[in-house]
Amino acid sequence: MRIRVVYGSSFGDTADAAGRIAATLEEHVGRPVPCHDVAAVDLGSLESVGLLVVGTSTWHSGDLQDDWAVALDGVTARDWTGTNVAPFGLGDQRGYADTFIDALADLARAFEGAGARLVGAWPSAGYEHASSRAERDGMFVGLALDVEHQPDLSQERIERWCCAVLAEVEPLAPVSAPRPGPRAPRGP
Repeated sequence: MRIRVVYGSSFGDTADAAGRIAATLEEHVGRPVPCHDVAAVDLGSLESVGLLVVGTSTWHSGDLQDDWAVALDGVTARDWTGTNVAPFGLGDQRGYADTFIDALADLARAFEGAGARLVGAWPSAGYEHASSRAERDGMFVGLALDVEHQPDLSQERIERWCCAVLAEVEPLAPVSAPRPGPRAPRGP
């Protein structure tokens, strides 16, 4: 299965998280997982991807990151049927408690409305937010990261989320540890 990570990042935090997610996925699947800035990728090249990980930050009072806002029409104009989309978002749960990772909902809704299968729902427990459009029945539609107020939890959340996403899309593949490399030849 082909896996790609695509992100929109204004100041680098989402790009950093996307890189960490790609590296974690690479470790578990044993092959490179390309990571692309949505401002520089042809969305058409992603249509045959089996797992598309998409990331955005939330700006101001719930707005989508600028590059994703520009790309959103291209997302909704394509048929993503058969594509598993795992969204992740960055936000500020204290400063914007009423709109925490709202942009994640917009991104997820665009892909879902174009036929994609959303994977990677994440528990909303453990966050200090008041409300979020990205929350459905006690779960966020994807991974939520707050690198300002909970930076020490980000890597653990990324690890757990990546394993859960892979288990959801490849239920028969082992995802708890990196896949072994070639066997060493046996001696005489």
